[in-house]
Amino acid sequence: MLRDFGYLFSVFLSVRPSANVMSLGLSPETEMTVSRMAEVTCGVPAGILKKPPASTVVPFSWPSRAIVSEVSMAAMIPDHAAMERLADTALAHATHPMQRGEILEIKIQSYQGQNRLRESLEMGLELLDSLGFSFPRSPDAQQIGQSLEEGVALVADKTVAELTDLPDMTDPRLQMAMRIMAFLLPVVVLTQPTLLPMMIVRTMRETFASGFAPPTPVLYCGHAVIMCGFLEQYDLAHRLAKTAIYLAARPESRPHRAEAIQYANLLLPWKEHFNDCLPRYDEVYATALETGQNNAAGFSSEAWTGYAIFLGLPLEQVEQKVANRIIALRKMGQYQSLEMMGNYHQMILNLLGRSESPHRIKGAACDGEADVARQMEQKNGQVLFNLLF
Repeated sequence: MLRDFGYLFSVFLSVRPSANVMSLGLSPETEMTVSRMAEVTCGVPAGILKKPPASTVVPFSWPSRAIVSEVSMAAMIPDHAAMERLADTALAHATHPMQRGEILEIKIQSYQGQNRLRESLEMGLELLDSLGFSFPRSPDAQQIGQSLEEGVALVADKTVAELTDLPDMTDPRLQMAMRIMAFLLPVVVLTQPTLLPMMIVRTMRETFASGFAPPTPVLYCGHAVIMCGFLEQYDLAHRLAKTAIYLAARPESRPHRAEAIQYANLLLPWKEHFNDCLPRYDEVYATALETGQNNAAGFSSEAWTGYAIFLGLPLEQVEQKVANRIIALRKMGQYQSLEMMGNYHQMILNLLGRSESPHRIKGAACDGEADVARQMEQKNGQVLFNLLF
């Protein structure tokens, strides 16, 4: 989510609770958030202090470049009200579509964590429209079928070398479009999965025509999902997922590594044992904390919990880890993941005999019935499936 770690954390590390933040020359809202962040900087992993590769930062000058970092800071803490105010200010000063896109990228990811999935999707699709990547809001069967056919044709005969030995993508507009589509993957899957084939195939077409972008490993996993989920091409999906993990080790893809491994981990069990997935989800969580990908921290926690339950790990140990993850995710403001984690937690408490109604997902950890009603109202079909499953 954060776009300029060097700037943000040079501020964080130079401030302690006793420091006079007024001397930093930041806006009052940012001075407040810096003071709050300073209280927890002692626990920030060293890796988070690294500045992302220059290729991930849009090369357009702002009247005040710091405002983008302020919006990111407010989103990460999280202070959603401050993020909205700062984002509105930034958008009012944006003079180029790419500048506007930088702010909307932050909002798209923040809305996912706030459980505002359809708003995140619509904002992302509108931004993609402005970048020249338009998609139908409700694709028909013929469009979906054509995308699936093209998807197979694009990758079926490609060797691992052809998938990995790509030139670097240099067009900032294309780079931003790739990032947006990578950010939107979980939202599309949860709210409008019929859009997934068209979006992913478009990213593959651009990748093979224009080169490797930092989020390419995530997009390879997205392509593997449609190969596996829509077409039952398990060997091809496994090859793409393993390639994505390999590419995610590239320095420029570090900000996207957590998401890439997370999605790959959903696919690998078709060819590998579930037991091998649990350590990778812990790696995803740690990497997400390091790189500021709070959404990935949430989604990986959901996946780890589901796998741990079905693999039969000792429930007392699972319950303690889930309880700790819920505390952490609440601090990150990851309400989408908290809803699913609460349902898992209540399931575990029921199995441990710690609930009054063990046959209902309703108790101290969550109110599953209210969660289902809310998701039905929002028409989030895949989220409903996850809750009811």
